[in-house]
Amino acid sequence: MMLEKLMAAPDALHACLSVAGRDLSVRRLQHEGEGGVDFLDLHHAVFSTDVNRSWLDWKYGKEVTQGHGLGSGLWDGDALIAHCGGVPRTLIWEDKSISGLQIGDVMVRADWRGVMVRKGPFYHVASHFYRNAVGGNATYAVGYGFPNARHLKLAVSTGLLLDGGSVQAPCWDVRTHGLSKHWHCVWRMREQTDVVRKSVEVTESAWHAMRKDIARLSVVCGARTANYLLWRYLAPPHADRYHFFALEKHWGRVPLGWVVLDLSNPGIAVWLDWIGPLKYMPAAWQGVMNVAKKLGKWELNMWATLPVMDAISAPKPRAVTESARLGITNRTRPD
Repeated sequence: MMLEKLMAAPDALHACLSVAGRDLSVRRLQHEGEGGVDFLDLHHAVFSTDVNRSWLDWKYGKEVTQGHGLGSGLWDGDALIAHCGGVPRTLIWEDKSISGLQIGDVMVRADWRGVMVRKGPFYHVASHFYRNAVGGNATYAVGYGFPNARHLKLAVSTGLLLDGGSVQAPCWDVRTHGLSKHWHCVWRMREQTDVVRKSVEVTESAWHAMRKDIARLSVVCGARTANYLLWRYLAPPHADRYHFFALEKHWGRVPLGWVVLDLSNPGIAVWLDWIGPLKYMPAAWQGVMNVAKKLGKWELNMWATLPVMDAISAPKPRAVTESARLGITNRTRPD
């Protein structure tokens, strides 16, 4: 008995298929209306989250200030059993803009995860999404995401993704960190509420300086324009957890760069983002440690690739783990 049989053209927007003797269908998911209800139900079941319609609109809505996300769904009759989605993100490589798609919300209903076939629900929903959204004549030149090692191994073995390397999670002990008197003679870090809206030109200037540095390193970097920062950190329903801090010279008032911190955990500060010249990142790290200590945090965490760790030039972390791996779609095109 054939366990899986695809009965549609490879790039069809709607395909019928058979997996483990069950007739399934895969197609683009419309996140509005009933499609959004199905998506949220699956998200709650798989990730045990409390995300709601406001979060869904922020990420997948089509208004100017929303995320314009898109996705594919796999159905068993009327039941959504798997989803693979993504949000557009402009990438910069060698000072050129590339239309990227950041993959996320990859989920399979629990009772379908143990189906003993090499190309099960995960493969079919992800394959449909990548074929229709990335590479070739699709809208986006490249897709990328941050799966764990086990999920990436599966995606690589089925030809869906390439392994782009490790994303590390260094952790520093804030309690043993000494406040540098020399740092305070030269630098200061001030929290600035609603900074992006009030300082669009300064924010764009910091990003353009960072972009030039990135170009010299020949690495890929996600664009950090004012519009992106507004959407990513100030527009989501949970925006109150994000805090912007300006790095300034002690005698100046013009920000040289911006740090974004997640301070929602009582004991942990998470460094989420930096917008500014790379040469200021060591001073920014020291400033973040100072802020965390003054707020009573005992730990500073972040996600970082090796080039970021080199740019920070920070003391050796207390611990370093692998937070994720970079997965890159196996369908790309020159942009």
